[in-house]
Amino acid sequence: MERMGQDETRISMRRLWEGAQQEILKIGVLQDYSEGRDGETASLQAWMAGDKTASRACMQIEAEEPNYYTAMLLRKRDEGVSWCRVDYVEEPLTPYMKWSYEYLARVCVPAGEKLLQIGQSDVSDLELPAGDVVIVDNQNVVAYRYEGLGRLVGAEVYTSPPDDIDSFLGLKATLLQRATPVPPPES
Repeated sequence: MERMGQDETRISMRRLWEGAQQEILKIGVLQDYSEGRDGETASLQAWMAGDKTASRACMQIEAEEPNYYTAMLLRKRDEGVSWCRVDYVEEPLTPYMKWSYEYLARVCVPAGEKLLQIGQSDVSDLELPAGDVVIVDNQNVVAYRYEGLGRLVGAEVYTSPPDDIDSFLGLKATLLQRATPVPPPES
């Protein structure tokens, strides 16, 4: 396992995404990332200010002019790599999660990302990680560390072999069995 700071984590994650050959799975656990990079997006800022029309207009621009993440989704989809997100959600949804699901449905799903969710009652017997986890090709795991409301501070990166990632793969299998599709956003 290698412990990384914020910048190293971003570089490592991009390298893993670029090298993925089969699948990428993200397990999202936080309910608000507004202090992180998402907090800088015009779409989220408009949403939080109550202007959903302006927020959706920004989403449309991002769908037509892909950012790095969306461009990566498109490339990986065209290479045959599956990309799935399983979000742990608490009810009622936070304003951030409402925005996120709208954004993902309008921008990321058309680019190839599959969206699933799992609720509190479905994971009461599981130990969820403190931060998000990304599993790439069942060989590499990135366990993110956050402060505040989604401010990335670093990650632990596991590579099998030599690292034992069985607990992450077990969590992945269980979540995929129990998760359900995210309903489409309200218009």
